[in-house]
Amino acid sequence: MKENYNWKFVVTVFALLGLMISPAQAQQAQIITDTVYLFQSGPAGSGTVTTSAFTDTSEARGYDSEDGYLSFDLSSLPANAYVQDAELHIYVNNTDWPYWSVVPLDIDPDTATASAIKSTISFYEFNTTGTYFYRNESSLFSSGWYSYDLSDPAGSSTSTFITYGDPIADLNAQISQGWFGMGIVSRDNSSAYYIEVDGWAESNPPYLEIQYELLNCPFPSGLAVDTFTDNSVTLSWTPGDVSTTGWVIEYGPLGFALGTGTTITVNSNPYTVTGLMANTDYSFYVADSCASNPGLLSPAFGPFNVITACLPSETAPWTEQFTTANSENCWTHNYVPSGSNLWQYYNPSNGGFPSPAYGVGNWPEHSGNNGGYMYWDGSYNTNAVKAAYQSPLVDVSGLLEPSLSFYYMSDNINYPNQNNTLYINFYDGATWHDSIWSFAGNVSDWTLAVVDLSSYTI
Repeated sequence: MKENYNWKFVVTVFALLGLMISPAQAQQAQIITDTVYLFQSGPAGSGTVTTSAFTDTSEARGYDSEDGYLSFDLSSLPANAYVQDAELHIYVNNTDWPYWSVVPLDIDPDTATASAIKSTISFYEFNTTGTYFYRNESSLFSSGWYSYDLSDPAGSSTSTFITYGDPIADLNAQISQGWFGMGIVSRDNSSAYYIEVDGWAESNPPYLEIQYELLNCPFPSGLAVDTFTDNSVTLSWTPGDVSTTGWVIEYGPLGFALGTGTTITVNSNPYTVTGLMANTDYSFYVADSCASNPGLLSPAFGPFNVITACLPSETAPWTEQFTTANSENCWTHNYVPSGSNLWQYYNPSNGGFPSPAYGVGNWPEHSGNNGGYMYWDGSYNTNAVKAAYQSPLVDVSGLLEPSLSFYYMSDNINYPNQNNTLYINFYDGATWHDSIWSFAGNVSDWTLAVVDLSSYTI
């Protein structure tokens, strides 16, 4: 029986505003097709690591405490190559019902320690944000060749409820360094469910089929948001042509098609785009006017996706019911330190994924009306790694005795009462008050908590 989750925590927390980002690239082209292979030595080309050692310098395994990796030699690609598409081909030589992912690896296995490689890959064991693709195989999954389209991570995955990384953008960014890495991680962390992939020294080594064009006008890179408000976003970037002083910004609703958005010709970097709507998803691209080849315009770099800030506050009395298919508007994830699991959304009537399991598996929300809730999987975490889910600011000035109420449940069936601690932190408009309420233990049914805020100056 495949099982995924140990704990579920549900909480409302007062908080600030949010930003979501996902870099990628886009352009049009005369296409060249090439094949690139792993470096032909270990540990540079492929291998398997634990926290302390290279346990294999060829085969890439997601097995028990081991994670695998692949590093492709990009030295055959021209410096002005711009990759449009790439397909990963791997040979699975041994497997049993794996839940596994292919993830970014931005450190060079030829020079990095096993510990550093393991740390980089294992970040994605339980944090799906940024994953290249994410798969939950069936029990029929078997040995053989498999191919995965890196330009379509969602299409190469068995779930669409993931915030995917952009392997094509990463591949383009790594052409100049001559290598492109990726990790292979089994999210089961088990010797019963695993995946083993041929490496550079095995009979069927992995390869990438790449389609690219040659650029006469290099595109910008490093598109980022410096600041944002409820009606503006300040963008900055690294010019593709260092002598360029003019650029074209195109923006529109999240996911808009290039050529259909609003375009602005600008001569400053950074640049502030104004006149935006509050709490709205936008996509931004930037193109270089290419001073070294006048009259040309580079491919557009993007999208960089931004949610503008919320308006100043909600007004109490205020209730959050978690009824949408993703994180609620103006709620944000924060981590101390980074690397913790996400709080996740579940609503059985609205396509929530993934559902909790173990002691709190598939429980309805407290009213029994098939509504939604947020939960956090505490498996494999300790109290040294904290995940916060923060609400928008709420104006409580109209209440005589403000309070916070919520329902919670926490049930560790494997190790009862060895639960992570759930805390409530509160912001009064000037100062954070930490741990005004906390709980660590087993509660196998929804329990109401009421936190009195009337003693605070708000």
